[in-house]
Amino acid sequence: MSRAALPIAIGPGPLRLASRHRELGVRLSADTAAIDRMIDFDKTCPAVIDPECSIESALTEMHGLGVRVLVVAHGERVLGLITADILEGERPIQFLQSTDCLQERCRHADIRVADLMIPWDALHTVPLEAISLASIGQVIDAMQMAGAPCLVVVEEAPDVGGLLIRGLFSLAHLESHLGRGLIAGPR
Repeated sequence: MSRAALPIAIGPGPLRLASRHRELGVRLSADTAAIDRMIDFDKTCPAVIDPECSIESALTEMHGLGVRVLVVAHGERVLGLITADILEGERPIQFLQSTDCLQERCRHADIRVADLMIPWDALHTVPLEAISLASIGQVIDAMQMAGAPCLVVVEEAPDVGGLLIRGLFSLAHLESHLGRGLIAGPR
């Protein structure tokens, strides 16, 4: 069997780190195909956190990875999502003041991801087949009508006996691409 030689070169020019953030300057329209803007877990590994982690650890993880949403999972089982807006908003304070805070000394550092996450059964989902035919405008409209900060894209997986999380749309991510004016304004 013959093997082709690899075209190896030394220092062929400036080298840059690949980054999902390099597209941030690109403006899209509401008519852009939704599948092209989905955070596709077939192409990029989802950012995952254990439900028992502290919310401070979750926020540190988000900052380190440059994401605003983490998939909360135990093993391979998806339990929900946690967003930066939840972690940085009023929800931690509300939790500390609620009867759900059952620890002897309930401090901010004691709050776990599981305490604040959006549980799987409360997440808004859409089948991958529908996303393949949708526009970004339709996705944003659906998220706004549902009042959802995220939209989870799922696909049937008979071989594993259920649904697989295939991707994700985050309103914060779409805003970074489209600009707040387009999302808030009429279409």
